[in-house]
Formats: sequence, structure tokens, C-alpha cells
Amino acid sequence: FYQRYILGMRVRAEGGCYPSFSEKNIFRTLPDNIKFVVIGADVGGHSSASAFAATAYYVKDKELCACLVDEFHDNENKSAEAFIENFRIFAERVRKKFNCTECYFESGEQLLRQSASALDVVNVYNSVKLPIIDRIRFFDLMFSRGRLGIMDYCTHTIDAVRSAVYDP
Repeated sequence: FYQRYILGMRVRAEGGCYPSFSEKNIFRTLPDNIKFVVIGADVGGHSSASAFAATAYYVKDKELCACLVDEFHDNENKSAEAFIENFRIFAERVRKKFNCTECYFESGEQLLRQSASALDVVNVYNSVKLPIIDRIRFFDLMFSRGRLGIMDYCTHTIDAVRSAVYDP
């Protein structure tokens, strides 16, 4: 409510998945003491975008924290070849900046996962997805405790978090 009606931001006022997400979760500088970074890959379909996310893990006040430090977003989903080339470029970019050796790939897309693995840029594994409600609760808890952040230049993810609503 505050973000929408007071600050004039484009966010959902009702039914938002992440009510704890706020400006404190948008980082303008990288966290100190990043230990490692892991890439996540999501293959888009007919109505959704393909996306890659690089998440950094670090310790702050003796607690494990995470921050999204890079993203790639593709609405077009032109071809499998374009997807794999975009993955290679993204993974190489992340590896140049961070200690990153792993990617967790959407397990429903085995052919693309195998192609990404064959690039030998990072080790590629199947992701394991918990039920969506558990993921939403976990992320909102991490946002509320200040243990999960998103870099300010990761605008697609920030917009997605701000606009996510429950869909029963």
C-alpha cells in the first residue's frame, strides 16, 4: 500500500506474494565477503521468459545471506541454440566476476540442460523445486530478515518480485 499509494511505485496493492520486500532488499553495492555464486536457469515457454540468475552467498552477522548479483531475461525464446548461446555468455560473464562453478537447471528441460553442461563453463545440475507456497514463504521470510537482497541493476527480478501475486 505504502509503495503504491504513497511512493507512487508500480506494485500490486493487494495479494502480493512478498509483502516484506522493500527498499532495504535492493542493494546498491555488492555485499562484502561473497563466498561463492550459483547460477539458476529457467527455460521459458509459450507465455513466459527464459531467465538466468546469479545468486551470491555471503555471511553477515554469523548468518548465511544471499543476493541476486546478475540476471538475464529473454522474452523472445527464439530457439534452443539462442538459449544455449545466451547461457554460455551469461555463465562466462558471471565467472569472470565471481567464484562460480555451479548451475541448477530446470529439470524438465533435459536436452537443454545437457547442451548447457556440454559447454563445460560451469557444472550443471538438475534443480529441485519445492512446492511454490514453500518457496514464496521462504523468500518472504528472508526478505523480512534482511538476509535476501537484489542488486539495483537486476531490474527484471525487482519488477517480478514487486508484481508477483497469488494465483490459486
